[in-house]
Amino acid sequence: MRPDYPDLFISPTPQIESPLHWDTDPVKLKELLTALDVDKAISTLSGIESDISAWSYVPKNNDETGGQIDLVIQRADRVINLCEMKYSSAPFVIKNSYMEEMRVRRELFRSKTKTTYTLSLTVVSPYGVQGNKYAGDLGPVVTMDDLFASE
Repeated sequence: MRPDYPDLFISPTPQIESPLHWDTDPVKLKELLTALDVDKAISTLSGIESDISAWSYVPKNNDETGGQIDLVIQRADRVINLCEMKYSSAPFVIKNSYMEEMRVRRELFRSKTKTTYTLSLTVVSPYGVQGNKYAGDLGPVVTMDDLFASE
């Protein structure tokens, strides 16, 4: 699938910092995503053709805020999943402050890319997300079972 918004996708750079402190050089990120079979997991969840990448914005001056998104999945149905990769040994707990950070990053992404696609906040976490009033604002949650499911 050819991206409609080429600016969404990061061109090769020496290193992209991730909250998980992975060495997410774009080539290694692609290898990691292939190993985890994220395409298969997302396809299983949505059944729709998609392209995957990462995204970041570095502010140009002190008046701006920067941000990054661990995984961007641009789907053929004009939906973009903005994925947060979170490691937790139990279901990840979404708190009000964290949900607000995710919303701010979503709006930064929307304003800098000028996308007209629907943006869905998605969490990738080994044991999913603990249900609470903030988790209800999320789109799909991808778990370890989704990533490693056999056919």
